[in-house]
Amino acid sequence: MSDHWDIYFCYYEDKFASVVLDMDIWREIDKNNYSHPLFLRTIVKSPAENGLPINDEAELLNDIEDLIIAEIKDLGYNIGRITCDGNRDVFFYFKEPSLELLLTLAKKHYSQHDYEFKVTTVKEDSPWEFYFEYIYPNKYQVQHIGNRKVVDSLRESGDPLEKPRRIDHWININNLKDKKSIIKKLINLGFIIEPKDKPSLLKKVTNLGLKMVSKNKNNDEKYLQFYRTDLSDFHSINDITDLLVNLLEDYDAELDGWETLALK
Repeated sequence: MSDHWDIYFCYYEDKFASVVLDMDIWREIDKNNYSHPLFLRTIVKSPAENGLPINDEAELLNDIEDLIIAEIKDLGYNIGRITCDGNRDVFFYFKEPSLELLLTLAKKHYSQHDYEFKVTTVKEDSPWEFYFEYIYPNKYQVQHIGNRKVVDSLRESGDPLEKPRRIDHWININNLKDKKSIIKKLINLGFIIEPKDKPSLLKKVTNLGLKMVSKNKNNDEKYLQFYRTDLSDFHSINDITDLLVNLLEDYDAELDGWETLALK
């Protein structure tokens, strides 16, 4: 498995879900050698209102999953899990059909804690279809993952996230013919375009902490910097990046992050 694991939240059939995923496993293994997907479902005994396990139960389930994964070794890979509505589904890709193996390991580790469980084969029309089409984050959720990291860093710096503030955004425009049209739409949404000759020097918040940065993207025509005064809490910034993703739908361009000042 890779070192790039992440988490995002979404809804499945109107039910809140937590998705934990190995984002880069597909880059590091030969997918053709691991073409047999299975999932292991456990029923959470005492879920919170949002359907997720909490406190000691969450820790216990994590420990049990770690034990099962350790015994699978190189026969297969755990690629992630979805917890939703009191169900905890852990997903694997194996070298060979391995339903009996996973069932044996689940019985060994879950039964001693009186957990209900089942193992199910995932049917795919193409290799790794389940991973990319069902569990991998979509273009909105990819932005939400980055948003959560920045918001968490803001909170850790002591920012209560209650005050609107300038938020700078970046777009990478691959086809410069789209630039004027994108700018027009941004202005209609109340954004202000940052002049190219004005350096960006902000106390940037990243998952690595707070630091002063000076972007050299300003002199690159394919990068567009713009800003607006908004709230920067998780839900507010998600709404903004969703809006921008929709705006870029018809263009050869993509969002390239955002930055703001931490306020206390």
